[in-house]
Amino acid sequence: MDALNYDWFRFVNANTLTPDWLMWLAYILAVYAIMIIPAILLLGWIRQYKQQQPMLRALVSCGCALLINAMIAHFWFSPRPFMIPIGHTFLHHRPDASFPSDHMTIIMTVAFSLIYQRETRKWGMGIALLGLMVGWSRVFLGVHFPMDMVGGTGVALIGSALAYWLNGLYMPVLYQCASRLYQVLFAPLIKRGWISR
Repeated sequence: MDALNYDWFRFVNANTLTPDWLMWLAYILAVYAIMIIPAILLLGWIRQYKQQQPMLRALVSCGCALLINAMIAHFWFSPRPFMIPIGHTFLHHRPDASFPSDHMTIIMTVAFSLIYQRETRKWGMGIALLGLMVGWSRVFLGVHFPMDMVGGTGVALIGSALAYWLNGLYMPVLYQCASRLYQVLFAPLIKRGWISR
């Protein structure tokens, strides 16, 4: 498995002859694309009442998935490519656990969580496409192996499924608290009718 993982990595990984425009694109995806996720969750919440619970569930799903990631990294440390070393690294990163990828986990967890609901399915599919591009970029720049992305996607499935199945246990209270906080923080905008209640 390691040999196949390394072969895939070498195939995707950039080198010193890679065009600057492709390096720039990969850097934007690897570093900044994940910032779209909280913006989407907030936008989804304020746009429409029917989307509020799915957006909140996606946030809970992320918490579940990242907890699983932390447990995996604690009990089974997997080095990053530059720690072995192998390939070329074009993005500075601290030498922490490589498997599974937190970036891939967060993006795909939100994607799967939103795909479960008809009202947010298109959002989820768009985010899943973004996740594939982010996964490519982080392997391309040398801070992850392809299997880290596969692992992150697997954890995302588990985290989103857990939050979906346990929805009835936490959602009523959490949604009530989140709604009250939202109405306090955004009261002026709600009053003007600029955003949903």
